[in-house]
Amino acid sequence: MSQNNYLVNDSIQVEYKAEKAKTGLTVQMDVYDETLTLDVMQSGSMVEVGSTGVYTASFIPTEIGSWVVSCYESGKPQTKIINKYEVGNYNTESIGDAVSALDVKLDTIQSEVENLASPPQIA
Repeated sequence: MSQNNYLVNDSIQVEYKAEKAKTGLTVQMDVYDETLTLDVMQSGSMVEVGSTGVYTASFIPTEIGSWVVSCYESGKPQTKIINKYEVGNYNTESIGDAVSALDVKLDTIQSEVENLASPPQIA
């Protein structure tokens, strides 16, 4: 299960790795929205990446909440994997980027402060 946060209206890439890297399969992805209703428009077949046994597809969560994706080989429900995606108005990557940018700005301010001439002192 996924514990990452994803941004609403941003594409989420989903991968399914077939057992023993089996190629040429028909792999289905079912997307369930934040109300756990099947999103038929975003569900469908996954595409194999070359002949790797890795199948991929994407979906775009349009509402904030928990989205669930089920991937399985057609006719073989025992191969099903289920992932949960927490969707919000931010994602953990964008928060990390913002903190890094803030850190650079603080370093610049610290450097400027250190280069200031000492103010006069009253004895």
